Formats: sequence, structure tokens, C-alpha cells
Amino acid sequence: MRKSIFLIIGFFNFAFCFGQSDYVILSDQKRIDELISSKKIVEKSAKTVNLTKKEINLLEKLLKQSIDNYNDKLSESSKNYGRSEQFIELYQIRELKNYMVQYVPYLNDEGQKEVWINGFCNHAEPNWKTQIIYYLDGGNCVFNIRINLTTKKCLSIKINNIS
Repeated sequence: MRKSIFLIIGFFNFAFCFGQSDYVILSDQKRIDELISSKKIVEKSAKTVNLTKKEINLLEKLLKQSIDNYNDKLSESSKNYGRSEQFIELYQIRELKNYMVQYVPYLNDEGQKEVWINGFCNHAEPNWKTQIIYYLDGGNCVFNIRINLTTKKCLSIKINNIS
């Protein structure tokens, strides 16, 4: 009986944890400087900022909306050009539960909060919770998104093999 209870509890823990993406917030100036100098992703004047729980919830909502919009537009334009379902599947961003996600929040030139989001499928990256992970390719297994939390707008979406 006791063994059965532990098995049931373990199953529910696995079921609930499996459906969520794993994320980390990298909110230190060193990460911002890295995005400025080596990748030229954010403005030179960007400064680190923290996110509140309310902002994280908003970010997750905006991220999901941005991904859904991107996938819808990709599907529509691909069908207009006669591309196959396999082509569309190669470039669509999957459900977030399939990715490790890094949030790098910062203040832009106007003092607005923006977040650079780095998502990737490789669960074998040992330092992903402390260092920004970069890939040269990766298809829809690697994406970057910039969201302005102040204006609630998606600024850019990039899949690693689409310019």
C-alpha cells in the first residue's frame, strides 16, 4: 500500500513538471554587456533590471502570443508559396515545454523594460542557468525573441537558420 502511494505521488509530480518549460532569469550587467559587445543584440546603453512576479506572468503570456502569431504567419505564408507541412514543421516554434528558456531583462534607451529571450532544446547544456547559450544553427530547436514589457509588443523573433 505504501509503495503504491509513493508511485502515485511520483507519477503526479512527473506529469505536472513535464508540461512546463524550464527557465532562468539572467539579470546581471555582465550578461547585458555580453549581448551588447559580442552579439550586438541590445543597445549600448542597456542596463540590467529585475522582473517582478507580475512581469514574469505578463512576459510568459506575451511570449506565448508572440510564438502563436509567428507560427500562424509562417504557416499562412508557407501555404501561399506551396511549401509542404514538413517545411512548416521545420521552422515553427514548438510548445515551450520543449525548450530551456533564458530571460535577459534590461532597460532600453527610453527606460522601458525589454527582455531578450533565448530558447533551445538541448537539455545537456550544463551551464545554461548561469551563462547565455549560443548556437550557430539548430533550426526551430533554437529561437531568440525580444519583447518590450512596457509597450507589450514583440520586437523580433529569430529562428536560428532563418535570417
